[in-house]
Amino acid sequence: MAEIVQSLFGITPETYQQGQQAMVDTQALQYAKLNPFEQANFAIGRGATMLGGALGGEDPMRKRIEQRQQI
Repeated sequence: MAEIVQSLFGITPETYQQGQQAMVDTQALQYAKLNPFEQANFAIGRGATMLGGALGGEDPMRKRIEQRQQI
């Protein structure tokens, strides 16, 4: 039933966030399997992404979902 409602009204911000968190969990598991050099490279890239978010960047998909829900 929940799938029908989602298909009619689109995904909710909460459901989107849960999907994002599941993706982060999967990535964390993959990160744990990397060697130290690969981990350092990943950490630098992740830090740059987080810095962009801290400077006011938003997730455009989440913003679109929230706008759609307001309508």
